[in-house]
Amino acid sequence: MTPDRKKSTVEVIKRLLNGEDYRIIIQNDINLKFLNYCIDFFKEIINAKVKNKDITMDWYKNHFIDNEKIKSDDIAIYAGINKKNYNQYIQLRKERSNNIGIKR
Repeated sequence: MTPDRKKSTVEVIKRLLNGEDYRIIIQNDINLKFLNYCIDFFKEIINAKVKNKDITMDWYKNHFIDNEKIKSDDIAIYAGINKKNYNQYIQLRKERSNNIGIKR
């Protein structure tokens, strides 16, 4: 748990025990997580541009979707799909690879 998340959790518990509205804390936590996600995403693109790489669909797919270093939750977000659809995509890809004899 990150220090910010821990601080938010403590604040939510305090507000719950005091009968106060805690939703703004949750919303701020979600906003912070999304902002950090966006910053990290754009950092990757800027790094590629600094290295004079063309940002094409193939680059995007290789860097954000077919990259084994990225967590599956993040890959699903980058692909614009939910986690269940991502898991189905991975399963289908494995089945196709097995059918033609490629091991992944």
